[in-house]
Amino acid sequence: MTQANYLRFAVPLASAMLLAACGGGSDPAPAATPAPPPVQAPLPQPGNPAPLPPVMSQPVEIIIPPPMPDIVISLPGEALKSDRVVAGITVEPFVQRARETTCGQYSNRLFVANKKYVFSAAEGTCASTVEKYVLYGKTADEKLCSFTMDDLRRAVKRGCTDPALYPLMDNMVSMQVRGETVREGALLEEIRFLPKEGTRLPFYSLARNAHSGVEGARQQVIRDAATLASLWSGPVNKDISPVNFDTEMVIAVFGGNTSACGKFAIRAVRSAGAGLVVEYGQDTVPVGTVCTLAINTPMELVVVDRIDTPVTFTQVAPQAVAFRGLEESNAQTYGDPQRLIIKDAQAWAALWKQHIQLTALPEIDFSKQMVVAAFAGGKAYGGYGIGIGGIERLGGKLRVSVIESAPGRYNRALFTTSLTSPVSFVVLERSDEAVEFVEQMSLYR
Repeated sequence: MTQANYLRFAVPLASAMLLAACGGGSDPAPAATPAPPPVQAPLPQPGNPAPLPPVMSQPVEIIIPPPMPDIVISLPGEALKSDRVVAGITVEPFVQRARETTCGQYSNRLFVANKKYVFSAAEGTCASTVEKYVLYGKTADEKLCSFTMDDLRRAVKRGCTDPALYPLMDNMVSMQVRGETVREGALLEEIRFLPKEGTRLPFYSLARNAHSGVEGARQQVIRDAATLASLWSGPVNKDISPVNFDTEMVIAVFGGNTSACGKFAIRAVRSAGAGLVVEYGQDTVPVGTVCTLAINTPMELVVVDRIDTPVTFTQVAPQAVAFRGLEESNAQTYGDPQRLIIKDAQAWAALWKQHIQLTALPEIDFSKQMVVAAFAGGKAYGGYGIGIGGIERLGGKLRVSVIESAPGRYNRALFTTSLTSPVSFVVLERSDEAVEFVEQMSLYR
């Protein structure tokens, strides 16, 4: 790359990092962070009975500068404090308890209720002995009510020390289904907190576009509607309601001019230290992959629960592994969540017969291929799904990203009450490498 081109990326980036350090009203947008380069990778092996996805024509070598340092967007004066007091209640003991819950994959929230209680609401795939809804007094040792439900939303156990609290508790549980904060004499004020270290935040995609037209790479945290409108006026997901910036925020990443070879996306928004880390970037395609001459300007906007902490953007360039979907629907059984690797025909036939009775068994050549299966488990109503979002090679092992979709904060009351059991199967080239499953929640809006 020429010196002039290098300066074209480096100078705006340095300016953006200075702006980020200064703070301000809306989070500043760092400019021009070049995307990591795709590299060439082998063509899929010929002769497979079920070939993996084909590659494009017109090979070309594309030289892109290396990733620049991580961008940190700080929020001076708004970091979450350990001595916070809301309505006379010191909330840190409740926050610490919520951070350690084993039930909270879908949501994990705390509220001050009616200025004198603390209400904890956790949703996820949990044992039937785990409390999902708890009403406390002004200390974490003063437990007034607790409701325990199984994965099919049936009440396994419910109780209150004072029977007069049952109507309030029932009302607040119902409010979680509708995303309400005021209803029938109940007022909920949310307590924002960072999830446990390493937790991946659930998110939904507000907009994704491979041809955004925005040629400069940039990353931004958006916490108000005016900033969102000024940043992106292109198409968004038409099935969603407007972002509620009282409880949500938008993470925006623009890739700038980059190769069309490889998928660009936000990979994760996770808790780390005193803030959040956003992992984003473009796949590094396998060596030998043939790409087109096209140049894209990709972007993605995602919505997460609002947490007023510093956000670090870090580029990643995973080596993508090709795979092909076999089935992504509902199983006929309602068992527990599972993540499986199948490498022989006998185990494959038994698994299919147990869970997918109404469809013919797909033929797999297990001398060359293997199957990855992901089961979400039984769900009490519609709106849940599961899929394999990507498979990548990292440090001598295969990392499988399992994306489970679920109703979000503002639409959980909109789905049917029929039982479902989402399942996904994919086939890929056989490998003896260790397999690691990484879970990501994707919320419907």
